Amino acid sequence: MLATACVKAVVTDPSSLHKLLQFLRAYRNWVQYIIDQIWFDKRIPSMKELHHRFYKLLREQGFRAHHCHKIERRAREVVKGIRRQWLERLKQEIMDELGRLYGRRI
Repeated sequence: MLATACVKAVVTDPSSLHKLLQFLRAYRNWVQYIIDQIWFDKRIPSMKELHHRFYKLLREQGFRAHHCHKIERRAREVVKGIRRQWLERLKQEIMDELGRLYGRRI
């Protein structure tokens, strides 16, 4: 079951809202950067490998240590999930094609 949550941030100071939006944009952009970097690797890197490759870079951007870890983990989850979906779809297409060629369901 999937659920979608709608969250409304209550901020008394408009400048802190701007800072929050900047942080969320930076977070999203760095997750995408790491996804782009690891997308064509032959295998999905371990968390340790991701840490060695990206931690220093993320810290230099001003992220706290726990944010660095979350960014790395989220990027890995996305790549792993998309690859799994792609492989399952490819497997199903191959099975359907074999069934079509040999006239039976495999």
